[in-house]
Amino acid sequence: MTIIDSHCHIGEGVRKSVTADELLREMDVAGVDRAVLCSVDQFIAVENRAGNNDVLRAVQAHPDRFSGLAAVNPWFQEKAVEELERSLDAGLCGLKLNSHLQGFVLSDPIVHPLVATCGERSVPL
Repeated sequence: MTIIDSHCHIGEGVRKSVTADELLREMDVAGVDRAVLCSVDQFIAVENRAGNNDVLRAVQAHPDRFSGLAAVNPWFQEKAVEELERSLDAGLCGLKLNSHLQGFVLSDPIVHPLVATCGERSVPL
């Protein structure tokens, strides 16, 4: 049986800081085989590209242990879609939205272009 933690964060944020090596140690102690990663704090809310790059580096360094979700803020509209596409093309496997940190309601139409992109790419949201 493979144990997957589907909600982990990595990065050096304002409120939370976890490196890939720290997370790997925690996973080993807990018996977790694989983790699905996303970025932290300001990288979810505003600095999406930098946070996605952090997640990409971790996934590329440990492809047998990590998968990664892109974080993009729907308020950035077309730039959000472009960043999602870039991140998926680079190797991330889906989209992480955080309506609380990003300041929107999940049913708001600003989310529709991102939902459509995920549908077109057949990736989880």
